[in-house]
Amino acid sequence: MDSNHRNFGGLKAWFPVLALSLAIAAPSAYAEDPAKPDFEATSGLGLRYGGASAFVYDRGRKLSELDWDIKPLVSIDSSARLSIGHFVSDFAVSMGLPLSSGLITDSDWQNAPLGDTTTKTNYSVSAAAIGHYFDVGLLFGYDFPIGGKLSLAPEIGFRYCDIAWSAEGGWLQYADNGSNASPPYNSWTTGAKSPIYGLVSTYGQVYAGFLLGLRAHWAPSTVFSLEGQVDAAPILVAIAVDNHVFRNVTFSDIFLGGYLVEPLVTATYSPHPDWALKARLGWTLIGGLVGDDIMTGSSGVDPALEGLNPGQSQTFVNAAGAALSALRLGFSASFQP
Repeated sequence: MDSNHRNFGGLKAWFPVLALSLAIAAPSAYAEDPAKPDFEATSGLGLRYGGASAFVYDRGRKLSELDWDIKPLVSIDSSARLSIGHFVSDFAVSMGLPLSSGLITDSDWQNAPLGDTTTKTNYSVSAAAIGHYFDVGLLFGYDFPIGGKLSLAPEIGFRYCDIAWSAEGGWLQYADNGSNASPPYNSWTTGAKSPIYGLVSTYGQVYAGFLLGLRAHWAPSTVFSLEGQVDAAPILVAIAVDNHVFRNVTFSDIFLGGYLVEPLVTATYSPHPDWALKARLGWTLIGGLVGDDIMTGSSGVDPALEGLNPGQSQTFVNAAGAALSALRLGFSASFQP
């Protein structure tokens, strides 16, 4: 997975450049004439704080949960808005910086198939870092003025998000069952804590879906405005890839379903007709994803431990889950050429 993302890294890097190029190339126009296009380009820094999770299920019971921190994720955010009359189109792109993002914890409940869903049998902790983050959205709306200061706009659009992490070092603690190697297993706290060195695993989530939304714009004065919007994807196409480097196995998950909900509030201060300062606060919630889990052995895999030979795969139906929840904060400057 990592090599494939590196192949696309150069292409992704051109999206902010494209947004800025459009800003330069757009025709200069004012909104006094509603028939003329009004173009606005925005660029700034973003901060996301939250986490993402990967789940493994056995007949609906949770066997494993990996929690990857987004604490925080720093991004470079660019956007462009084109208004022609009452028609409005928005394009936004965010690229995350490859920085430390907190921890990744891996928990197992190996007694779940026996009905015991509360005894945690394995636990590990490693340092997490963002490998890459790329988020792009496109929205089309139509503004309906309500009085002189308020407008409402229903929206449709598309969203694509790609995020990946790596886990380094840390420690693990597995249940000590003594001479009894079969379940039920004891709690993870009965085992000895063992250190982990080097690269432990990599994990990535990719989401795509069509959006429906509603945006409200309120301008009580010529220098201040407030905009609130809620966008939602009622169904997502998603994949997740979890590469356990030290075990030499990869878990690939395929999802169709779930949801994305994202409320966002933007406050704008416009001291000059040609530029403005913006502050954004929002929340991204992705959940409800359940799909097939494909386990593949790579070179060096232990067949006795994993039940797979190198290159061999096994599919577990409806055994995988994924979720993401993050608070979003941004500060930017916008320009109207």
